Amino acid sequence: MATRLKVVTEPAAADTAPPPAIPGFAPAPSRKHRAGWTAERQRMFIERVALTGNVGVSWDIWQKWLTFDGVVRFVGARRMDNDQLNIQPMIPASTVVDIRFGGEYDRYFWSFAVQNLFNANYFDYAIASPFPFGFASQLNTYNAYPQPGRSFMLKGGFKLE
Repeated sequence: MATRLKVVTEPAAADTAPPPAIPGFAPAPSRKHRAGWTAERQRMFIERVALTGNVGVSWDIWQKWLTFDGVVRFVGARRMDNDQLNIQPMIPASTVVDIRFGGEYDRYFWSFAVQNLFNANYFDYAIASPFPFGFASQLNTYNAYPQPGRSFMLKGGFKLE
C-alpha cells in the first residue's frame, strides 16, 4: 500500500491578506505555511528517530535451582539535543549484552549478573554546542554522558515465611 503525501503550494484567496495583529499573540500560520510532508521534512524526521530493539532469552537450566537470562539491547544512531541544524555528529549506534545466572532452592535465592558483557564504550545522550558558526566556532564540540563499562553484581538472600 502506497502512502501519498499532499503538499499545498497555492495559497487560498483568504490567505493573501495579512492576519490582524493582536498584541501578545502570534498569528496562526496560513495554509501556505502548512505544507504536507515534503521529502526534506520526512528525511529530517527519520534522522531524529533512533531504531531500537531488545532481544531476551530465559532458560531454566535445572528446575529453578539454576536459571539463565540474557538480553541484547541495540540503539541506533541519533541526533544530539540542541542540534536543530543537523550539522553536529550523530550519537553512534550501540549494542550491549547483559547476562545473569541465578536460582532458588527452598527459601534461599542467589544470582550473579554481568552487565555490558563485552565492555562496550558508548554514550546514550549528548548536547551539541550552541555555537556552530562564526568566530570561535564550536562545530564538532559537544558534551556526552558515557555509560558505565562492564559491571558485576552478586546477590543472595532468603525469604522469611
